[in-house]
Amino acid sequence: MPAKAFIDTNVVIYAMGPNSAKVALAAPLFMHHPTISTQVLSEKAIVAVSLSRSLSKVY
Repeated sequence: MPAKAFIDTNVVIYAMGPNSAKVALAAPLFMHHPTISTQVLSEKAIVAVSLSRSLSKVY
C-alpha cells in the first residue's frame, strides 16, 4: 500500500496561483486525495485574506 501524501501550505498556494509553471507542478499532487491539515487550510485562508486586503488598498 503506497504511503499517503501530505500537502504543505506552499503547494496549496502554488496550485491555486497565477504562475502556470507552479500550477502545472502542484495541481497533479491533488489527484490521489492527499492529506491536508487544518493548519494548512488556516494558513491558506490567512494568505487569501491578506492578499484581498492588499488588493483592496490598490483599487
